[in-house]
Amino acid sequence: MFCNQLVTNHANYQRADLLNGFSSQTVSDFDQVAGEIIAEDAVIHLFDSFTPEFGTGPQALKGIFNWYHTILDDISITFDDMITEGDKVTARITFDATYVGGEGLPIPAAGIPGQMKSTQVYRLAEGKIVEIWHYADALGLMKLIGVIPEQAQGEPDTLTKNKGVVRGLLNGFSSQTVSDFDQVAGEIIAENAVVHLLDSFTPEFGTGPQALKGIFNWYHTILDDISITFDDMIAEGDKVTARITFDATYVGGEGLPIPAAGIPGQMKSTQVYRLASGKIVEIWHYADALGLMKLIGVVPEMTTAE
Repeated sequence: MFCNQLVTNHANYQRADLLNGFSSQTVSDFDQVAGEIIAEDAVIHLFDSFTPEFGTGPQALKGIFNWYHTILDDISITFDDMITEGDKVTARITFDATYVGGEGLPIPAAGIPGQMKSTQVYRLAEGKIVEIWHYADALGLMKLIGVIPEQAQGEPDTLTKNKGVVRGLLNGFSSQTVSDFDQVAGEIIAENAVVHLLDSFTPEFGTGPQALKGIFNWYHTILDDISITFDDMIAEGDKVTARITFDATYVGGEGLPIPAAGIPGQMKSTQVYRLASGKIVEIWHYADALGLMKLIGVVPEMTTAE
């Protein structure tokens, strides 16, 4: 058992040495590593349909190193997992880099950092790597160098972006500066965006950015110290659902029949947003109108029986 553990650790260390050497920016450093731990007749199986073939042995790894370091810069490797059994080691890695192009390459440098994933299996004998099966995320590399755009609507990257748009709108709503919110609304609300108000309290202000600006002004006329807490955000397809807690203090306002209570309070709201091309095109707004009535002092808090 102890002997097997030593073999396992040795295999892992060699595998880590090779990949750490690959992320080096110095060709001579990698040449030394490859020469020491790659068998002269090592066979390399490339399954990514992108990386060129460079033959066998240490020279093949050196060729791959030089090719990647010609087109990429700031290469770094993160070890996600390493699994060893018998004479084989499996490694899952995340490969971060920036595409910088190169002489004779038809694809201009995107200059944007990106990443791809890779899973590799290594077979070792007598302390050296004798066979490699290399599975790289070629599609991820194509995105990294700018040949293929990000996935269309509904894929994880787009869902994350859509959440960011909604979060930006709501963070802007809690701002105390009208001009800040006007700018946010103008950038992320489509001109013909439809706003469905389902709380039987908030006034209708039409469509598009002007509708959101009207709602903002109305709430900020009667409330002060507005802050929003995100309780949950769920995205699927072209829609984002946001559950928020809305804290504020009712301060009244000119022409309002309800005097200011001046007591901080809160209400809940659930909203559904539909997005297209990075902008909000439809909103379903469900607010806790009863909670707002309590906040402004129209409805008293319920008492509990002793």
